[in-house]
Amino acid sequence: YNLFILLQTLASYFTIIEQKEVTQQILTPVIPGVNVPATQLPYFLITMLLSGIFHEFGHAIAAVREGVPVKGFGFIFFILYPGAFVDLPSIHVSQLPPINKLRIFTAGSWHNFVLSFVALIM
Repeated sequence: YNLFILLQTLASYFTIIEQKEVTQQILTPVIPGVNVPATQLPYFLITMLLSGIFHEFGHAIAAVREGVPVKGFGFIFFILYPGAFVDLPSIHVSQLPPINKLRIFTAGSWHNFVLSFVALIM
């Protein structure tokens, strides 16, 4: 489903249905080499990798806080998208009460929010 939404957004971005004046800013996908200079690609990739690591670090901290051991941490590169992941034992996570699971699952988003706020004030 997410892939469908992404492809639909990209298709609508490149398809001109009619010319009309845009009075407010709309959400625009970041496509290096298309609407972002290709010279900025290394900065874009480094930023994505660091924010992904920070995001996953949030999940790991929350898991340890809830008593779930962290089995591993790693990186992945999908085409040009760098990412990170935390390997948590699903048996430990499944035994937690719902509120504790929620803390682990939302910790990454919380860390993204904190990182964005720090970047904003810098």
